[in-house]
Order: sequence, then structure tokens, then C-alpha cells
Amino acid sequence: MNAFAWLFAATWKGSLLIAVVFCIFGITARRIPAKWRHALLLLALIRLVLPVAPESSFSIFNLAVQEQRPFIVAAPQPRHAFDVRELSPPPKPQAIERRFLTNALLLVWVAGAVLVLLRLAVKTVQLRRRLRLNPAQPLIGGARDLLEACREMVGVRRRVSLASTAAVSSPSLLGFFRPALLLPPEVAETLTPDQLRFIFLHELAHLRRFDVLVNWFVAVIQALHWFNPLVWIAMWRLDEERELACDALALEHLNHDERSAYGETVIQLLDQLQPPRMVPGLVAMTSTKQQLKRRIQMIATFRNTRTAIWSAALVAVFAVVTLTDAQAGGRRLIRAVGPMSPEEKATVERLNQTVTAELREASLDDILFSVTKWTGVTFKVADGAIDDRTREARIDMTAKNIPAHVVVIETLSSLGLGIDFKNGATIVKTPARGERFMKRIDAPGPEAGVVKEDVIFIRKADDAAHDEDSFELPELPARGLVDVEATSENGVIRRKVTFRESKDQPEGTLDLEVRRGQ
Repeated sequence: MNAFAWLFAATWKGSLLIAVVFCIFGITARRIPAKWRHALLLLALIRLVLPVAPESSFSIFNLAVQEQRPFIVAAPQPRHAFDVRELSPPPKPQAIERRFLTNALLLVWVAGAVLVLLRLAVKTVQLRRRLRLNPAQPLIGGARDLLEACREMVGVRRRVSLASTAAVSSPSLLGFFRPALLLPPEVAETLTPDQLRFIFLHELAHLRRFDVLVNWFVAVIQALHWFNPLVWIAMWRLDEERELACDALALEHLNHDERSAYGETVIQLLDQLQPPRMVPGLVAMTSTKQQLKRRIQMIATFRNTRTAIWSAALVAVFAVVTLTDAQAGGRRLIRAVGPMSPEEKATVERLNQTVTAELREASLDDILFSVTKWTGVTFKVADGAIDDRTREARIDMTAKNIPAHVVVIETLSSLGLGIDFKNGATIVKTPARGERFMKRIDAPGPEAGVVKEDVIFIRKADDAAHDEDSFELPELPARGLVDVEATSENGVIRRKVTFRESKDQPEGTLDLEVRRGQ
């Protein structure tokens, strides 16, 4: 998958999940605790950078991907073999324009990502510079002892340094592997021990929740998806849920009488101190006016209860259905029997000829013309079988020691078409699901079959008494001789057919990529 295809897939999938998460928030109101709302948003953002995901029948994306059923016919070894190397047809104007537009969009995307990364790098350098100009003064005595007590209370095992510096404008946690809790001088000097305890509990909650690492991850998302407004909204909401989750964790370690004092301390800090700019390695006590309102409401109504099991279950189910991809489509193994007419048999024998060929940016007509040149088989087209969108499809095909009929049928089935040999070789539309499939090429027996249920193995059937869907299958060998991989995403269908070497068939491969017209 190229960069543009990956970016497009990641964008629409991640954006869809962000929208789903916001819908969940709207339906459940405040019944889901903040830490689980944060987890749902984080899963949606992870989808934005997931390069590949395992296929699953539970994936939500099964609803968006049309099932693709490859119709592969195993055929006997031909008497003659051709080695044909087709020159790529000259690029068409539409293809040139499409390639130019794709490259231009990629260039704009890379430029935007670089600018965002540079902006974050400048902020990080500025923070380091402020720390050099305003060296941190370690705090000892009562404040240090109070931090140690809070660290044990919250369950943080790593040692955390404590210092005062004018380089920060709000209580902040710096770093993850060697964390430091930094306080502005006015905070360190004016707040009471109880107020300092509230701040320590909140900042240590950030450390326990790995929020500094999450900050770095969000910075990567911001750079890669700078053009997506949904991503910016999700990041803003993620910050809000993070602060609410830390407030909740801090409140769990306070008694009921102390909670109002905690809320007053939060209001005092956020009212007097200026929130710092976003730096990936720094997590500060920040809030907008709207966020502050939600925080105060949460603090005022907080109940020290354990998270409901259904909230965790919801997040687990969401992860299963969103961090997986749609399956390429279920396959059935079908076998039908019956005689072939002499005309059909002659056509099949010509299409059994093995070819080695390569075509780029080809149309369906180009493929059929090439197969005609290789085998002498002339194709007809049934009325209404091929529309303009199908003719505009572009195909990349590389075949090595592959029977010509495999090239034809794989290409046609990728475009929702089939081939009927009753009247020569006629291109027809694939029947709707549930209908009896049209008669196909004869195949010799199970030695040309497959083990995986991802190939349809068809013989011609004239006897209506046999039900193709229920006919008893033959015993298949321990190792299949044909493997098929098929995927469909964003209008691009990819198929790979591999013939293992046997006495009747040399080792061969077919790589096919079909890009449907818009």
C-alpha cells in the first residue's frame, strides 16, 4: 500500500471512529467515567496511525467493505506455453492527471506535517532554554516528604524529583523515564501543605496514567493528520477527559470534606496562572473555561465508586471492532459435474495455455485483447454487461506461468463479471448472491484443488438434479496446489494467486490490482 492509499484509509477509518465515539458520549452522557472516555478517544486516534490490522469478522469495517469472491478455476496443464512480455500501453491523459494530483496532495501533506513537527520542536527547544535561564531549585523538607507520601498513596513506584522554577507557569510534570514535578515559585511559596497535597495527587495521577507518553503519541497524530479538523477536536476533548480522569484519581484519595477544598484549589490555580503552551514532554494543569466548568461539576458530584464493569467491557468491545480490519470475504468450495460440448472444450483448451506477461495501467479491453493474442480466443460481451465505469477501471497485472483463463476470470470477477462458455467465451455479469452460478471451466479432480476455503473450484454442470451448494466435496490433498489472497479497499481490489509446482502445473503466480473508475 502506497503512502497516499494508507493516509486515505487511515483518515476515513479514524474519522469514522472519532464520530462514533462522540455519538457514544452523546448517548451515555456522563455515565461513562472520564478515564474510559479518554480510553475510547485514544483507541480512535490509534486507528489513525495503524499501518495494518488483523482481519476479523467482528470488525466494524465489514459494514463498509463489499465482499469479494474470487472465482478461480484449476485447470490441467496445457500442451503449449507462451512467454509474452507486453509493453505497457502509453499512459492515458486521465492517468497522468490523477498521478499529478496524487503527488501534489502528498507534497502538501508532507509540507504540513513538517511544519507541525517544526512547531513542536521549537516549543520543546524554547522550554529547554527557559529551564537553562531559570534553573530548577530542588525543594526539600516538608514539601519533599509530602510528595513521597502522595507518591505512595497514588501507587507510583518511580522516584519523582521536585523543584521550583520560573520556566513553567503552572504545576507541570516533565519527562517520563526521569520524571520531575515543577512548580512556579509563587505556587511553591504561597500554597498551604493541603493545597500542595492536592496538586501533587493530580500531577502524580498524570504519571500513573502515562500521560506524558500519550502526549508524544498525540503529537505524532497532530503532525500526520494536521489537515483533519475532527482530529483537532478529538485531541482537544482528549485533554479535557485526561484532566477529569486525573481529578477523579486524586479525589479517590481524599475524604469527602476535602473535595470542596480540592475544587477551590483548582479554580485558584487556573484563575491566577497562565496555562503553558503544548510541549509533548510536559503535562501541565490546564483548562479552558468550558473545561473548568465540567471539572467543577465533576468534583462537586464525585462519588468514590469503582468503575462499572460495563464501562470497561464497552472499551474492550470497541477495541475489538475498531482495531481490526474487514475480512476479505468468505469463500465457499463448490464442485459441480457434467459433460462439456466440443466447442466449449476447444475454447477451454486454448485458454489453458500458460503465459508470462506484464501489463500496467491497462483497461479491461487491453487485458482481453492480450489474452486473444496469446490464445486465439475471441471474447463476446453480453448486452449491458460492461458499463462505462468498468471500462474506465485501470489494471496492473503480472503473470508468471499462469493459465490464461486464470488471468481472465480473476480480472473479470474483480469487476463483478464472469465468463460463459456456452456460446463461445461471452463476458456476462456475475449473478447475484444466492443464484445458481453460471457454468464454468472443467477441472480434472481433487489433485488440482486447494485446502483453504478461499477458492471456488468449478466444473461444468448441465445436470439440474445436482445442487452445486450441497454436492459432496471430494477429498482434498494435505497441501493445496493453489493459494489465493484477495482484498478490497477504497475502490482498489488486489488479488494474488499462487500455483505450487506439481506434475501437471509449474510454479506460477498472478498479481492483480484493479482500480475501479469513479
